[in-house]
Formats: sequence, C-alpha cells, structure tokens
Amino acid sequence: MNPQSSFSPTTSWIPKTSGEYQVVFFVWESINNPTALSPPIELDFTVLDENPVAHNYETLTPADLLKRQNMIEELRTVTRENSMEHLSDDAHEFVVSEVLKNNQVSSVLAGYAYNVECCSFSVDRQNPTLNQHVGLKFLVEEKYLFVTVIFDLKQEKITTILKGSSNGFSIVPIDD
Repeated sequence: MNPQSSFSPTTSWIPKTSGEYQVVFFVWESINNPTALSPPIELDFTVLDENPVAHNYETLTPADLLKRQNMIEELRTVTRENSMEHLSDDAHEFVVSEVLKNNQVSSVLAGYAYNVECCSFSVDRQNPTLNQHVGLKFLVEEKYLFVTVIFDLKQEKITTILKGSSNGFSIVPIDD
C-alpha cells in the first residue's frame, strides 16, 4: 500500500432494522511491522427509520417560499474556496436559523453561550458545480463541547449531528 492510498478488504453492511449499533475496528499503524495494530477503535451510531420530512411549507407565504428558495440557491452555488467571502449575511443567518430549529441541536445548546463556525461546503457528486451539504460547528466553551451539524441542501434538512468533547464524540439521532 502506498502512502495516502487505500485498499479494499472491507465488509459492506446494510442494516435491515433501525436501532443502536457499535462497530469495533483496528488500524494498521506501521509500514515495517504488519502486526502493529492500533488499540480497538469503537464507533457507536444510530440507524434511523426512513421517515418523510415535514417541511411545513403550507404555513409559509409565497414571499417566504421565494426567499427560502433564493437562500437555498445561494448556498448551493456559493464558491467553496473562501466561501465566507462570497456568502451573504442573509444566507448565513438562514442556514444557522434552519439548524437551530432542530430540537436535538437546540436542546444541546439550550442555556449556553456558543460561537458558530460557518460554513463548510461539500460538492454535489451528481452536479459538481453545485454544493450539496453545508456544515456548521457550534462551540460551547463552558462545557468544552462542540456540535457539528450537516444540512443537506437538496433535502432541505439536517442529515448529521455530531456532538463532541474532550472525551470523544457521538452521533445524535435525528428526529424528522
């Protein structure tokens, strides 16, 4: 194996039921010693049921819907390099407010002062000129906690919430 490359003796697994799962794996740590494995690395995660997303668009006025669509479009088309220089204040406020509407995110942050690091973007693989995901990080200094949230611009919903501290991180189940 060459540096910065990977190989594929992997196991692919598609769960049949939702629930809590744990994965334990090892990493080969030495080029010269094939028996030098890392200590076990454990990852806990939750597999969610597939539920339709309730956007409550029917409660929005036509002007609100147009503004929302314009914000999504700006986030989809903003340049990924130096994105904060190209992102409007309205688009920044929009994505932060959309994320804070999520009960899991707001409950973790409730009662604490936090800073927001916004925004990182990932490419839409079906259309590489567009962004598909926007990432935000909320930093809660008094708890030594961070919450990283991924908002999917196509689905217009949060798809990942990671809660981390000096003790590690966990994936927060998402309620739609």
